[in-house]
Amino acid sequence: MGETGVLRAEDAFSVERPIEIELRRDGSVVEKEMASNADAYARQMDMFSAAIEGSFEFPVPGEEGRQNQEVLDAAYRSLKSRKAESVPLVEKKR
Repeated sequence: MGETGVLRAEDAFSVERPIEIELRRDGSVVEKEMASNADAYARQMDMFSAAIEGSFEFPVPGEEGRQNQEVLDAAYRSLKSRKAESVPLVEKKR
């Protein structure tokens, strides 16, 4: 959800079939796009392995993954508590 619209994807983490992504504004679908996650995990592991070997600089710092996990954890807490939950800020290392 954002200030000007909502992106929605049913079963967005599926790697078994393409997913449909919808952009909604004012409750109506204004745009749709199909996306494939078919090789998502394989590409992720290939890039991670190359970064460890030093032949590739991983484009996303680990802190961003940790921050994403904090957001997901807060979302699950919110489901249980039925209220807004705070998201701890992960410090970026320099």
